[in-house]
Amino acid sequence: MITVIFTWALLPVCVSALAGLPAGGAKAITDYAGLVEHLRGAGFAPRFEEIVEQPFFSVKGKVLAIGDEHLQVFEYPTPEAASAEAARISPDGMTVGTTKVHWLGPPHFYRSGKLLVLYLGTDKGLRRALESALGLQFAGQ
Repeated sequence: MITVIFTWALLPVCVSALAGLPAGGAKAITDYAGLVEHLRGAGFAPRFEEIVEQPFFSVKGKVLAIGDEHLQVFEYPTPEAASAEAARISPDGMTVGTTKVHWLGPPHFYRSGKLLVLYLGTDKGLRRALESALGLQFAGQ
């Protein structure tokens, strides 16, 4: 028998985290333009750098440079398409489908709406900004 105890004060935060939404009731960013706007509002200066193709993703991505850091932002036609692609990523972010990946830094994958975002790095401020926009990472280290 499993007993579940609810703490009502924490329930909205827990439900938001489980749903992949930002905690505290904030509205999740669901597209590229919204992510760029959110990052600017958080004090970052994101700039488009180039188009990126990952062999294991079905869409091309945009590389956003933020100082010395880089994000790969993949925008899918529908949230369902982004979700299906995200489901192929292992919990540690080191395998996508049948491809074992050797990243240049620790991977952090985020998904919200039509977006799948990959950040390879350790900048805690940038990670907090991504979490506030997209929710907790769903895969990575």
